[in-house]
Amino acid sequence: MAKGKAKIPLHLLGELSSENSKWFRAYEKSPKAPTTKSYRTKVERFLRYTKHNQKPFYTFIQDDVINFIEMLEKEGEYRGGGIDPYIGAISKCAEILRDEYPKKFSPFFLADISKLKKNEKSTPSGQALTSTQISYIRKYNTEHAEQDDFYGEYIFEMIFQLGLQLEELQLYQPKDYDREKQCFISAGGEPIPYQISVIDSLLIRFLDSAKDISNKHVDFSSESRKYFKEVTAYLKGKDVYSEGRNINSEYLKQSHTAYFIPCPNCKKETENIEENWVLTKVESSDVYRLYCKTCKGK
Repeated sequence: MAKGKAKIPLHLLGELSSENSKWFRAYEKSPKAPTTKSYRTKVERFLRYTKHNQKPFYTFIQDDVINFIEMLEKEGEYRGGGIDPYIGAISKCAEILRDEYPKKFSPFFLADISKLKKNEKSTPSGQALTSTQISYIRKYNTEHAEQDDFYGEYIFEMIFQLGLQLEELQLYQPKDYDREKQCFISAGGEPIPYQISVIDSLLIRFLDSAKDISNKHVDFSSESRKYFKEVTAYLKGKDVYSEGRNINSEYLKQSHTAYFIPCPNCKKETENIEENWVLTKVESSDVYRLYCKTCKGK
């Protein structure tokens, strides 16, 4: 059996308790939850591990994660490459529940488990771009889109707007976009939802202008290498980027974290630019608060 692809033995996976099933559903429904099914599956398997599947999730500690990792190493023949995605998925779930249900999940709930990753790099592979760099990249994307070269803009906005991993982008093929449902349809026929209107307008323009890709599977791994090399050279030519390495998808993911904030009402992550937010007067008060334009605090 190939390392990193092993299955967890079924006898080690029990049923979710009703309590943990409730929290798992809350995580799934969160606007911040990753849309990729594999992330949710990893969290569910973690909760179903028979050593703690009846223990309330909000009482879990780091040792519970360590025990699960040890089981993966012993029973599933996983190594770092197969374990780290589990830790990442569990960490994101914990972060969401801490933020959205603070009365149940303390600020310290599984807060440091990312340190358990086996292949964590000592130096980051990217950093958040500056506002000036983002502005220039979008100018570059627009210029190339006018020449019917849409891949760069698509790669940039999909990762920047949705915070995707580059490998996840392969799931978001333009040919799989359903205009009526405003979602992507996976190979298994399941919808892959998201909540960013920018993506809808981009896709409609993309598909209308580049009809030859409506049935084409795009190799975004190859296209991204070309794009990041060219856009890095463009930024250097504008004297706004001086690092020795090319910009990569991690720069865009870090930028998503830096420039997208959750609306205090609907929790949807929204880019922090003026056109996306409104000031709404708080009832029975003279205070005005910022809410996204989608919900307007209602």
